[in-house]
Amino acid sequence: MRGLTQIVFGALVFAGLCLAGAIEATDKSLDGLLNKGVPTVLDLYATWCGHCKRLAPVYDELAEMFAHAQDKVQIVKIDADTHRKASKKFNVEYFPTLKFIDADGKQEDIEKRDLDDLVSLVESKTGIKAKRPRTEPSKVVDLTDTDFDKKVGQGEPALVAFTASWCGHCKRLKPEYEELARVYSRDPIVIGQVDATGGGADGLTEKYGISAFPTILYFPADGSDPVPYPSGRSLGAFVEWINEEAKLHRTPEGALDENAGIIPSLNELAAKAGSTNVVDKIKSSASKLDKDLQDYGQVYLRVAQKVADNGIEYVSKEIKRLEGILSKAAVSPEKLDQMKVRLNILNRFKPSSKEKEEL
Repeated sequence: MRGLTQIVFGALVFAGLCLAGAIEATDKSLDGLLNKGVPTVLDLYATWCGHCKRLAPVYDELAEMFAHAQDKVQIVKIDADTHRKASKKFNVEYFPTLKFIDADGKQEDIEKRDLDDLVSLVESKTGIKAKRPRTEPSKVVDLTDTDFDKKVGQGEPALVAFTASWCGHCKRLKPEYEELARVYSRDPIVIGQVDATGGGADGLTEKYGISAFPTILYFPADGSDPVPYPSGRSLGAFVEWINEEAKLHRTPEGALDENAGIIPSLNELAAKAGSTNVVDKIKSSASKLDKDLQDYGQVYLRVAQKVADNGIEYVSKEIKRLEGILSKAAVSPEKLDQMKVRLNILNRFKPSSKEKEEL
């Protein structure tokens, strides 16, 4: 009975390891894995190795994409700095060392480190197709010589990355850039990409003097000459810079920030809500706003009218109601934006501490 329990426990542990990503081997278990006659990708790594740490999530994702065919191909990893027998067996000289071992035990080095390249290698060696996770359609706008002028320079700013298919820096930029496009997907800005090696953008690369990849240019909404993007390539750095340049108000999570919808020229009037003629004054000022601000002006006007009809207490009650919805309810992104703008504007109508004392 004890032996059966150990077998079941071992099987569960093994299954758990497989589901979590790559199979973690030891000197004791590695030979058993390799002697199964199953093609194997083997990652020999060290825990202190920076390159190994960067490869780890890629390797686990590779394992997940072939988890449906573990009887036909196995993705294995071993800490070869700790398990020296494996290190000696495979003549490890640096970390990480990747090997492909076929069903007959013949091995070859793998120089690829990019997920797509690793997937292609496994598919070509084994004939097994990877199961790629379903992803949302990209929000990045693909641009070429034929459509660039139709999509950029049409009254909206644009951030455009010129990339090359062989460029490692471009591949590292891709996930941040994809997320950036999602962050601004509801805003009047184009987050675009030009594949300079695809054959359809020779004119653009020549026109803008592109000689290094990735090159990221910002095209102002007024149609003036593009400027090089000067900041960092983290999502936070992109968002901070775009908000400043394009006068937008997103957080890196994709929500609107505390200044979205705020019109400084109406804030002074909002602070006097409840006073004589404030509604008329806000109405007059709102009618003179630029077209892109008029919707926000109407929110100021509606709140002012509510205060006039129901008293200043309306502001705190409505703020509490909206905060409750935002914290609990599943609301569409578009509705969230509308509610956040209204909440921001309501906060401009709140009485100051001095006014509260007078009340």
